[in-house]
Amino acid sequence: WAADADVVTGYSNGNFGPHDPIKRQDAFTMLSRAMRLSGWSFSDGTASDLAMYADGSQVSSYAVGPVGALVRLNIVQGDNQNKLNPRQYINRAETSVILYRALTIG
Repeated sequence: WAADADVVTGYSNGNFGPHDPIKRQDAFTMLSRAMRLSGWSFSDGTASDLAMYADGSQVSSYAVGPVGALVRLNIVQGDNQNKLNPRQYINRAETSVILYRALTIG
């Protein structure tokens, strides 16, 4: 279902990697896509939405729109060093926090 709905896409080489750990920017991108499918209406973010973070420029081009949107919605926030850590793996606690924010801001 998630692949058919383009919530998840896998790697550019065609592999999906279902047992691979997931990077933060990928989790944020999937959440953004899922939110839209469930009826949320919001525009993609831009690089300027990420510019306040020390590593905002490290967000991959495919993830700038979704991550920027979640930053603008205050679902995704930086750490205590003002970083998004987009290419680091996300842990269960961080995932729980962004899911909580997504479910409670509306």
